[in-house]
Amino acid sequence: MKNILFGCLAITLIFLQGCKPKRSLIHQKLSVDISLMDSIKKAADTTYARRYPRTDITVAEYYINRKDSSSTQFLKDSLDNIRQIIIVKNGVRIYTAKFYPNGQLMMQYNFNKTGQYEGDSKEYFENGYLQREGIYKNGFKFGIWKNYDSVGNILSTNKYNIDGQQVN
Repeated sequence: MKNILFGCLAITLIFLQGCKPKRSLIHQKLSVDISLMDSIKKAADTTYARRYPRTDITVAEYYINRKDSSSTQFLKDSLDNIRQIIIVKNGVRIYTAKFYPNGQLMMQYNFNKTGQYEGDSKEYFENGYLQREGIYKNGFKFGIWKNYDSVGNILSTNKYNIDGQQVN
C-alpha cells in the first residue's frame, strides 16, 4: 500500500495552482506543493544534507525511506529555493523535476522500472507557458509531440514511432 501511495505522491508532486484547464493558451504557474514535500520528509527514516560550491545548487537534502526502498533529493539554490527534485526507488530513478529560480516548473519526467523515460513529459518556459509536451515509451519519444512559442502558440507538431524515429 505504501508503495502505491509513494508512486502516486511522486506523480502528483507538482500541482497546477490557480489556472483554467486550457493548457498552452494560458499562463500556468506550476510549483512545488509544500504539503507533499512535508509528507516525504515525515516518511523518511534517514536524512542528511550535502553542500556544493556552486551558485545554482548550493545544498542537496536527502530523505531516505528504507521501508519502501526510496530516496528523495531536494536540490536548493543559495536562496533556499528548490531547483530540482529527484526520486529514486530500488536504486532506479522514477521521477525528476527541475525548477527555474522564480519557482516555476521547468520540466518534469517520469521513468519506468528500468530507469528509462516513460509517460507524459512537459517542459515550460520561465514565464509559465508550455514549451513542449509529449509521451515517452521505453525511453523514446512516441506519438504526437507539440512545440510552443513563449506565449502559447503551437510552433510545430511532430510524430514519432515506437522506436523514437520521427515519421512526419
